[in-house]
Amino acid sequence: MSDQSFDPDEIGRMHGEEPPPTVPRLANNSAAYREAHAAETKATLVFHSAAELVARTPSAPPWLVPGYVARGAITEVVGKVKAAGKTTLALAMCRAIIRGEQFAGLATERTGVVYLTEQPDASFREGLSRAGLSDVEEFRTLPWYAAVGVPWEVVVEQSVVECSRSGAGLLVVDTLPQWAGIRGDGENNAGEALRAVVPLQVAAGVHGLAVLSIRHSRKSGGDVGDDGRGSSAFAGTADIVLSLRRPEGQAEPNIRVLHGLSRFSDTPDSFVLKLTPDGYEALGDETALAIEAAKSRLLDLAPVSAENALTSDELLHRAQVKRTSGQAAIGALRETGRLARLGDGKRGSPYRYWAPQSFLPDAHP
Repeated sequence: MSDQSFDPDEIGRMHGEEPPPTVPRLANNSAAYREAHAAETKATLVFHSAAELVARTPSAPPWLVPGYVARGAITEVVGKVKAAGKTTLALAMCRAIIRGEQFAGLATERTGVVYLTEQPDASFREGLSRAGLSDVEEFRTLPWYAAVGVPWEVVVEQSVVECSRSGAGLLVVDTLPQWAGIRGDGENNAGEALRAVVPLQVAAGVHGLAVLSIRHSRKSGGDVGDDGRGSSAFAGTADIVLSLRRPEGQAEPNIRVLHGLSRFSDTPDSFVLKLTPDGYEALGDETALAIEAAKSRLLDLAPVSAENALTSDELLHRAQVKRTSGQAAIGALRETGRLARLGDGKRGSPYRYWAPQSFLPDAHP
């Protein structure tokens, strides 16, 4: 494919979009890039049968983080600007991968990381410090300001070279529109989105790297795969799309829900994470999160004496907890002894619940 045949505006028109009026585009002026595309036009394409493809392809992708990051695949992470914690999540994954440690209970494959950051040195240094990456040689980084004026395709080419040189299996782009030089309404143009993603597809598909691409979500939100800011072509080319969000309702400020949409069956629909000083802790799915929140509310509002014990309906009403998660929370609290039960569970003697003070940090009146 020549540079002339890859026209972002024309692709945008094919998607029913009008090109942005004044969006600067970076020319594909890398000699290696032009030569590679010239060679493609003369190459003989080799087709394979489904049986041949299955025979040469592993039954499961080579995961770096099971369900989320794999060699030869692109993972996109979307979240609110400076609110969701996208970079915090990415750096925590990087630390676990570099050390070969678990990430939120998930085993990782050890490898190095090349990280393209849009942040200036001062703020990124702070993030590296919080993630425990300050003195890690296997973490290679390039700040956006150091690549100003360099075509995006060339940046990716040199990043692939750096991955090969340093033995890194993961390339992180934070954030993709910033690095790809997309300005203004350009994010809404499918052609611009595809121009940004194509080099990453080459990095993953040709060079076998795991690619983690980060974008901001739109203000109005949306379903997973549709909540990213700009054209849906960004998410459409990713193999795994993750939406990092704060949970609904009352929850601790350090809890996030990672919603997933994936071409792989190993990716959960939702995964609840809690950020602790030691890293991310897995809390399960959103049902588990609702039960954890219900347990906290019930303990906070349960009577602390047997004389004032309440029925389950009374306790759930006082705590404003839904019945399904509330009943599960009551059962879990009883198993650990944090809620005690009175009564026979019969008419005239219903089960009633209270919280023994010995299990509470502060006694309730």
